[in-house]
Amino acid sequence: MNAVEVSTVVFAPRDEIYDFLLDFTGYGRYSAYIDGIERTGDGGPGTRYDITVSWWKLDYTAHSEVTETDRPGRIDWRLVGALDAGGYWGIEPITDADELQAALPAGVDATTDGGEQREANRVVLRIEYDPSSVSGRTLSLPAFVPVDAIVDRVAPHVQGEAEAIIEDVVEDLEGKRRPVELTIHERPGSV
Repeated sequence: MNAVEVSTVVFAPRDEIYDFLLDFTGYGRYSAYIDGIERTGDGGPGTRYDITVSWWKLDYTAHSEVTETDRPGRIDWRLVGALDAGGYWGIEPITDADELQAALPAGVDATTDGGEQREANRVVLRIEYDPSSVSGRTLSLPAFVPVDAIVDRVAPHVQGEAEAIIEDVVEDLEGKRRPVELTIHERPGSV
């Protein structure tokens, strides 16, 4: 299994961030590539999300399931079906002022107008996946389109799309738009 991990700092209460992440159906409004998200369940373990995406000549519905929750710190999930992937959303409080200052993008103030430190949390998305589970049959690719061609076309767009989505999410959680910096953790480990 390979792994990718990204994180960013969000100034909002942990419970609010947790509830936002648990309501996965709202993510669809942040990306032009998500055609729809349907939920079956209450958001807790066993809840399934069918996420339909389309880009270029690719249409795919991913079936995701919440496997475990630990309020307000973690939501574990896995894909159900042919693609072998899973991971978690983590919400980690940042209480150390030096750690917070190091994690902030340039020009972002960690204090309120009254000079108090705002509640800060690091939101982490970890994805573990088996690249060998991706194939032309898995993704229903058009005839004569190899999987490698899709990966080559998608890769340059992923980081820009992720940053734009995260900026929208942070704006909704914090109430105003600000620059958001995603930290891509180098070699977060393979399982």
